[in-house]
Amino acid sequence: MFFILLVFVMFANFMVNALIDPIDLIKSHSYPAERHFAVTDDGYIITIHRISRGKHLNKTGPPVLLGHGTGSSSADFLNAGPERGLGYILADSGFDVWIGNSRGNSYSTNHIKYNSEREAKAFYNFR
Repeated sequence: MFFILLVFVMFANFMVNALIDPIDLIKSHSYPAERHFAVTDDGYIITIHRISRGKHLNKTGPPVLLGHGTGSSSADFLNAGPERGLGYILADSGFDVWIGNSRGNSYSTNHIKYNSEREAKAFYNFR
């Protein structure tokens, strides 16, 4: 019974974290958080989340870029929390963590020309 309760609590915590914006989630764990934007050659505006240093570190170390798989987002490196989330683990190990998002996912639905909702056919026509 204890094991089932433990799994439920861990899953519930993970699901709550999944509903929070990555910047707010990072800050809720007392890490420095930044949101940056990059524009691709074909006009997609990509959101990049950054943890510049670990919670107890005073300086920024070498940069590392994390990229998610298909159907995922930068949040996948954060939702497990500081003890198990790769973004936090790398930051606490001294890295300057940059976490990208693919065009069209939850955090990258902007384009310099197309609206992802009103012009979905053109927006999602990735080439």
